[in-house]
Amino acid sequence: MEILKWDKEFELGIPEIDEQHKKLVDILNSYYTELSHNTSKEEAVEHFFEDLENYLISHLRFEEEFMEKMGYQDLENHKKVHDMFMKLYYEEKEKYLKGDKKALNELVALSLSWLLNHIAKTDRKYAEFYKKLNNQT
Repeated sequence: MEILKWDKEFELGIPEIDEQHKKLVDILNSYYTELSHNTSKEEAVEHFFEDLENYLISHLRFEEEFMEKMGYQDLENHKKVHDMFMKLYYEEKEKYLKGDKKALNELVALSLSWLLNHIAKTDRKYAEFYKKLNNQT
């Protein structure tokens, strides 16, 4: 079940990062697919947490190293945004594990918002910087 379709407007023009961003769309869609195919909700949630956490840890690290290598001037602010997202992720996960079932919906909404806002807007800034460095404008 697709709740979100990858759109060209999300593309930054940096193939490896675009592929990683597509993975977030896949994680969200996989979660809803599991829920709609008689997978137990607990199992679907467990997979969602595991997939999202692994994605965030590896992708955010990769993205920060990428920005550092190219000398992106706003790296520290970008890292702060990443740190804030990770903090929110862990808070919502913890709330859910302690019985707050609404926290799961908050986390899904947060992930969708991240995709639509952070990737499409904030990440676009370093992509433009990268393209200027490589004369791709």
